[in-house]
Amino acid sequence: MSQQLEDFLGCLQLLDTSIYKPQEQACIPVFRSLPPNLRTIIQRMVFFEERKVPESIIQAQNYQQSPNTILDLAIQLKLITKSEERQQQALNSYYYLDSNFQNSLRDSIEGKSKSILTKIGDCTENKDQLKRECSRKWKDLFDLISRRDRSDISGYRQQVRQTLIESKLLERNLGVGFSFILSSTHKQINQILKYYVTKQTSNVVRFILCLSVLDPMKIYQMPNEEWQKNVIKDLQEFGLTHYHEQQMRITFLFWNFLYEPPSVSIGIQCNIIVEANFRIYAYLNSGDQQEEEILCNLLNLFSEIKKRFKILIIADLSESSIRKAVRENLQAKQIIQFLEMNCKQVKQQISTEKQHKNNDELKKRLDFLRVFQEGVPEKAIIPHNVVQQIQYWESFSNIK
Repeated sequence: MSQQLEDFLGCLQLLDTSIYKPQEQACIPVFRSLPPNLRTIIQRMVFFEERKVPESIIQAQNYQQSPNTILDLAIQLKLITKSEERQQQALNSYYYLDSNFQNSLRDSIEGKSKSILTKIGDCTENKDQLKRECSRKWKDLFDLISRRDRSDISGYRQQVRQTLIESKLLERNLGVGFSFILSSTHKQINQILKYYVTKQTSNVVRFILCLSVLDPMKIYQMPNEEWQKNVIKDLQEFGLTHYHEQQMRITFLFWNFLYEPPSVSIGIQCNIIVEANFRIYAYLNSGDQQEEEILCNLLNLFSEIKKRFKILIIADLSESSIRKAVRENLQAKQIIQFLEMNCKQVKQQISTEKQHKNNDELKKRLDFLRVFQEGVPEKAIIPHNVVQQIQYWESFSNIK
């Protein structure tokens, strides 16, 4: 998770560096997103009266990686400052915890921080309903990116449309959009927020961090500031918030961003079978019409659709379809990765040693060695000739 925060803040170098001084609840997602080793250091400093730790103490700890690398990140985020003090003949270095960060973090831990928004009640929907609603909204993004006809985006605010265009997710370069679909959900959210906040002010960054710590099961009063209302409305188009009149809440997808792996089903849920004759059978796990349309749009990027049923799509891979995909900047490895991600997985079978019943010593040695064997990797069932042919068609198209 620390890489998410580093990427998220790293794109904002041209903005006011005050964004690195989180206040109120913003310090909680920042703190939880730091590497565990850095959290350990800060926890030692949060409740120290003098807020400083000698460098010798930190260097003596076993943090499993270079302490300097960890501390450099903290200094970059303005959470810790370093100073050198001359005492008698020696020059000693100390690390100080930023006073604003320390006070905000301590207040948050002790429950003294004031909420940025006022709680006005509980959600009437249950957790499963909220997750389904969030999943449906996120599928809209997949649909926008996978469709060739992208004129029908009137339901999205101009700010969101501009954000997707600037992040190249709505350009003719389908390879960029396909890479987005194949990315992890955290990386997808990070990419969208990164492009979104680049065009905003530093206050927006702090406000987004504050929103991420709200309770998704609670309803809050909409803020009074007009720019804060606009941020909430824009984030709703990405499936990260939800508002109605003067009430708002965050979604589980947004809450998960800086805390834990997403607990929301994202994208399409299907199983794909690839045959050696280049035929693809794509089975949907549900009869959702939107999922069927998205899956059909995705398959149509690199294959030829032959039949469509309610939960089944039949398509063929061909030289012309792969060459068409290559012209749209799709890569063979992206196509193969998409098929592997959705293929049914089976464990690769490996042969075991013969048991030597009459040799107890050898048997003990074999049992001991098995302790150090790595787990058997899962391998997708994609015919080797199909993989090779897709790669050949790509290279043949590039030559021409």
